[in-house]
Amino acid sequence: MIVDFSDPRVGDEHEADLCIVGAGAAGIALGLELASMRVIVLDGGGESPAPAGAGELRGLPCLTVLDGRARGLGGTTSLWAGQALPFEPADLAVRDWVPDSGWPIPAQELSEPYRRAERLLGLPNVTYDERGWPPGLPLPPTAPGLKRRFSTFAPVPNLAHRHDAHLRAGEGPTMLLHAQADRLMTNGPGDEVQAIAFRSPTGRVGRVVARAFILAAGAVETARLLLASTGPRGHAVGNRHDQVGRFFQEHLHLNLRIVDPDRRRLAQLLHGRRLHGVRHFAKLSASPQLQREERLLAVGANVSYDPDASAALRAIRELRRRAGRPVPAAVFGALVRHPDHLVRAGYRSLRGTKASEGFGDAYLAVQVETAPRPESRVTLGSVRDALGMPEVCVDWRVGEPELRTAEVFAGRLDELLRAHRLGRVDPAQLRLPRELTALAGLVDAGAHHCGTARMSDDPRHGVVDRDCRVHGIGNLYIAGSAVFPTSSWSNPTLTLLALSYRLADHVRDEFHAPATRVGSSVARGGAASRGGAA
Repeated sequence: MIVDFSDPRVGDEHEADLCIVGAGAAGIALGLELASMRVIVLDGGGESPAPAGAGELRGLPCLTVLDGRARGLGGTTSLWAGQALPFEPADLAVRDWVPDSGWPIPAQELSEPYRRAERLLGLPNVTYDERGWPPGLPLPPTAPGLKRRFSTFAPVPNLAHRHDAHLRAGEGPTMLLHAQADRLMTNGPGDEVQAIAFRSPTGRVGRVVARAFILAAGAVETARLLLASTGPRGHAVGNRHDQVGRFFQEHLHLNLRIVDPDRRRLAQLLHGRRLHGVRHFAKLSASPQLQREERLLAVGANVSYDPDASAALRAIRELRRRAGRPVPAAVFGALVRHPDHLVRAGYRSLRGTKASEGFGDAYLAVQVETAPRPESRVTLGSVRDALGMPEVCVDWRVGEPELRTAEVFAGRLDELLRAHRLGRVDPAQLRLPRELTALAGLVDAGAHHCGTARMSDDPRHGVVDRDCRVHGIGNLYIAGSAVFPTSSWSNPTLTLLALSYRLADHVRDEFHAPATRVGSSVARGGAASRGGAA
């Protein structure tokens, strides 16, 4: 059931068994899976997600904090292309060359939750190795130290759209929109959360009283809410050991230009294909053995093309971005001058290949894991937003491990291209600058925010335990990539969904709630609120 707190008929006081903050990927998965309980999901946006980013950037500017987050039903899945690729066991293991690496749970505990996450995304029976590559097509080339991986894309990335009927159903979770959580209330007996206070965009105040609470608002917003809430002992909620907001991670992106590319063969061997309506993408990554030998972070890459080189793709992108607003005439002027671009893009799309293929420069799009560092962190800034809540300050730190990983991997990719006569990497990009300003002009971020509430068995080195419960607080949990101790190089959404299902099982057991499922492993049940029309 979808309810808007902007509606004056909706009451200020609500009760539930479980209150979830955030209606993005984790919040939707948890709300549907635990809907046999009375569940309320709070989100500060409306049915059409809007940008959520504001704040101060320090260190290497992480611009995706400003333009890579969305508030509203569906959250950041409204910006996501839908790419799914699980973490590998080595990504969760302790690596002696990566300080603070290692998850407190074994990789096999995510195997079954991964399958449930795939069903939620509409990706049943997928594999991520050679078995998942469309039959009859040549496999991508590889070389010692490199490993083939194959990602898949959710047919409907926005989970609010994909599960619209379930979210609107009266027996599902209550999705309370335009209800921005601004404070955890802990003024009752014991170290437990009693309620969450929230506000509408106009400043109207509401409250949810619940038995348990899950923060699923993303790594940045989750840290912000915890730091803005004072616990019964005087420190920020969950921050007894000054761990909230620390270990912020984001994937470092680097586009390596391919010089003299053999476009036809690149397209055959290292590009995407669509099979039975599902898009597959070929990638190369550094093998666990290469990571150990060279002491590298996790890293992977795929072939990409400059989307701005196609007038058709620029027009489509602007139409998507400017829904309901005027599109610059110059965009359509370019399309009139190059109608062949529209024909070529349409032809490639019908063939099941990427529409941008063959336009503009060819690149190897490299995605590098960033090391977990306590000094890379989210804190509260001095500026307050329109609702009076402090905006964030994000200090993103990268250093020699990331840059060396990118350089070693780029060298391996260059050798592979040359060996197969596919081209070569631009020599100027085989060595990266160490000076921050120069580096900021060459690299980008992936809108894959991780850390800030990391999982650890030791409360002195993390915010949540292996069950994602905040240390020392019996009824507060955190979902999503905020709890990742390390972030691999893969897109994090599939893994955060798997962790969400693992958390859902734990919460269901804690509250002895029945498991009611409808459709493809989507839980169904009841939810309720009180105090007005809902």
